[in-house]
Amino acid sequence: MSCFHKNKTKKDGYANPCKHCTKQYNRMWRERNKENNKSKSSALVTKKVCLICKIDKSIDNFSIDRSFPTGVESRCKSCRNTRHAKYYSSYYPKYSDALRKETFRTYGNTECAVCNISDIGVLTLDHINNDGPALVRIGQPRGGLSLFQYLRYRSYPTGFQLLCHNCNWRKYLKTITPSKNRTAINSRRRRQRLKHQAIKAYGNKCEWCKEPDIEVLTIDHINSNGSTHRKQLGLRCGENTYRYLKTNNYPKGFQVLCRNCNSGSKYRSVDLKKAALQ
Repeated sequence: MSCFHKNKTKKDGYANPCKHCTKQYNRMWRERNKENNKSKSSALVTKKVCLICKIDKSIDNFSIDRSFPTGVESRCKSCRNTRHAKYYSSYYPKYSDALRKETFRTYGNTECAVCNISDIGVLTLDHINNDGPALVRIGQPRGGLSLFQYLRYRSYPTGFQLLCHNCNWRKYLKTITPSKNRTAINSRRRRQRLKHQAIKAYGNKCEWCKEPDIEVLTIDHINSNGSTHRKQLGLRCGENTYRYLKTNNYPKGFQVLCRNCNSGSKYRSVDLKKAALQ
C-alpha cells in the first residue's frame, strides 16, 4: 500500500491510481496546458489602465494582488503611494496625538509625577518598577503609537506613571551601577570632562528654560540638522560630538538645551529657534 497516496474520502483510505500513474498524469496535464496558460498570462499582464489616473501603463507599475483577475491591483503604484501619503499626513498625526493625550490623562492628568510640569510635549511614560527592558523582551512595544495602542487594548494596566524627560533621565541615572573597571572609569571621566567643556562654551544653561543642571543638558543643532550632520562626519556618540566641537573651537550653529526642551521642541513654536538663528 506504500505505492498509493492516502485519501480519507475513499473506503479503504487510499487513492485509486498509484503514485507512479498520478505523477505521469500530472506531468502530461502540465505539458498539455502549458502553452494555453502561457498565452493567457501574457495577455493578462502586458498592460493595464489605472483606476485612478486612467492611464494605460505597463504591468510593472502595478503591485501584485492575486485576488484580482489580472493578478495585479487596480491602482498603479504611483497613485497608491500618493493616497497613502495623504492618509498618513492628515489622519495619522491626529490619531496619534489623540491617543497620546488619552493615555497621558489616564496615567497622570498630563502632569509630571515629580516636578508637576504640564507641558504635554515634554512628558513620557515611565515604568514605575524599572521593568521596561524585561517587558519589551516579552513583547511589549518600546514606545510611541504602538505602546499607546498596546496599553489601551489592555485597559491601561497599572505600573506606569508620567515623567518629564528631565526627571526620567535623573531617575535612570540613579539606577546605573558604575563600573569599577579602570578603563571604564577613565572613559567616563574623559566623556564628562568633554561634556562640561562644551556646555560651558555654549552658555552653561538651557537656552530656553534656563535649566542649570548639567546632568540633563544637551547640545542641540539650531538648524535641526543633527542627524544629517552626524552622518556626514561619522559621529556615532556624544563623546565624538563633544570632541568635534572642541577640535573646531566650538563653532556657531549649536546651543545648549535641556532634555525637556530638546525632546519636546517639535511640540513648541519654531519662533525660539528662529530667534536663536538671529
